[in-house]
Amino acid sequence: MSRCLKLVPFVLIAALVGCSKPESKFVGHYDAKIEVDQALRDKVAAAGPQATAMLEQQLGAAQGSLNLFGDGTYSGRQSGTSKGNRGISSGKWTESGGTITMTGNGKGEKTETVTGSEDGNTLTMTFDSLPGAKLVFTKSGPPVK
Repeated sequence: MSRCLKLVPFVLIAALVGCSKPESKFVGHYDAKIEVDQALRDKVAAAGPQATAMLEQQLGAAQGSLNLFGDGTYSGRQSGTSKGNRGISSGKWTESGGTITMTGNGKGEKTETVTGSEDGNTLTMTFDSLPGAKLVFTKSGPPVK
């Protein structure tokens, strides 16, 4: 009996560890890049060389990163967007069926969704207001605090 009682703590620990939720394949640090399809490039080109140069400048300057943490929180950083604004956001994220939903903590931040790849190494965000453009996040390692 005494030997059985000594095993109780180990059995409880094993049960708790066995019941813990596995970490999502989407947990990690992602680098962001804007991609524009040929149809949108053609539309911009039709507006003239100045519009094309402005698009290329924006694409070259836009940078960002996203960290999805195992505790269900995220942090994101962007720079080089409109008028050189820099943005940092944070909040909570959930995943269901390969769709990541991020809800920001800041006032005025809207909920964003991205679609994850099967292997969890790529996230893609599309824009209703700008068909032909998408933001692609590529996993580059573990999340960075």
